[in-house]
Amino acid sequence: MLALLGIPVAWARIYLGVHFPLDFLGAALVALGSVWLVSRVERRLVAVLMNLLMPAYLAIFSGLIRKGWVKK
Repeated sequence: MLALLGIPVAWARIYLGVHFPLDFLGAALVALGSVWLVSRVERRLVAVLMNLLMPAYLAIFSGLIRKGWVKK
């Protein structure tokens, strides 16, 4: 849905001469490649990020977790 909303913006940028049509083709290819890569390593990536970020989350929100305002 967001990609469809971006089409008029892309067309406006081409019309104004800010970008060339191949710029947007290249951006679409990079986006598709990124989606493919992340989908292949998603499970491992999420596990590593959770292990890295959970201590910071608990430290920042410990007071709110104790009050029951935020879930652990």
